[in-house]
Amino acid sequence: MERHDPSLYEDGETNLSKEEWEEIRRLHASDTAIDKEKDTIELELAKHCLERNIPYLGICRGSQVLNVACGGTLYQDIRKELLKNFPPEKKVVHMDYDNYDGHRHGVKIVEDTPLHQWFEESLQDNMEIRVNSYYHQGVKRLAQRFKPMAYAPDGLIEGFYDPDAYNPEEGKFIKGLQFHPERMRKANSDEFDYPGCTAAYKMNEEREKLARAVMGKMTIEQLSDLNLFYHMMGQISSDMLEKKQLQNVSTNML
Repeated sequence: MERHDPSLYEDGETNLSKEEWEEIRRLHASDTAIDKEKDTIELELAKHCLERNIPYLGICRGSQVLNVACGGTLYQDIRKELLKNFPPEKKVVHMDYDNYDGHRHGVKIVEDTPLHQWFEESLQDNMEIRVNSYYHQGVKRLAQRFKPMAYAPDGLIEGFYDPDAYNPEEGKFIKGLQFHPERMRKANSDEFDYPGCTAAYKMNEEREKLARAVMGKMTIEQLSDLNLFYHMMGQISSDMLEKKQLQNVSTNML
């Protein structure tokens, strides 16, 4: 996952030194390249969804894009900014390259939120679950329209949603998760860590049924916009895929 372009995502409060930036690039060599074109496209797509009330589930980078599209900001490096003054024993490890898919840390679920509903049968009195973690950036200032759904022990927001746009019976939602429920599986198994891991997604049959019900209520203009949106996404994906393939060919020839 490329690092977000700070010029698009910061709020001017970051005071990272040149030496700290160099250390961040060394530690996250595969995760610090900036693709301004990708950032711009994803921000525009997120805003397109929001303007047209298209359901949005942002996972990891997608949640960060969603927050910024709505006016929020990001930590450019959690360890250097959020955790800088934490005692060692209280620092949360948000990225473990040596145990990439197996690494977990705790998060506390906020009551009466979609996450609470999804994982309710697995929650104890402490309202905690353990989630995977693949990132060194995260939500710094949450956009005003959103409410948190989960926090890491260091205070980092791990999930959020728009309560005014949440109506699952009508297929309406705008939500972001910093972790990947679809990848929270037990070692050497397809079994999920928690039954609630699948609740963030709809099964194909249910999704198609819901989509048809929702689109059946749309006007011709709304359906036309939706069709154009997905056609645009397909074209952008094809263009970007071709561009990346050409870049790989050029690199391999060097």
